[in-house]
Amino acid sequence: MNLSSYKDPNGDGYLYEGDWHQDAHSLVLSGMLGFCGCGRPTDAAKHLRDILSHVADLKEIDFNDKTAYPKWEKKGAEIGSDGALYFAYYFLDDKGYLEHGGSVPGWITPKGEELLSLLRELPEEDV
Repeated sequence: MNLSSYKDPNGDGYLYEGDWHQDAHSLVLSGMLGFCGCGRPTDAAKHLRDILSHVADLKEIDFNDKTAYPKWEKKGAEIGSDGALYFAYYFLDDKGYLEHGGSVPGWITPKGEELLSLLRELPEEDV
């Protein structure tokens, strides 16, 4: 799905789970992520986009290559501290964007892939 999939057929704005949002920014950050909008929601959304992308990369890892997972972990360390990453993993798992599996981060769900696609579609200044 893309942002246009959520357009309100009766006019401007977007619909998500029965709620109307004035713009795509509000749709994704408030509607899907539950952010209130104050503070720095775009910075938080960029962080979540990077983490979802990182978790999505797990499905590309060849676990027979003993260097692949350590490289993936190193890339994660560039995104944030262990605490920041795990906080995001727990949040995203609770929201259904990640599947816990045996341990977080687990893997990205179809709902998470949709969110990641929408976060990538938003203009950079809105994420």
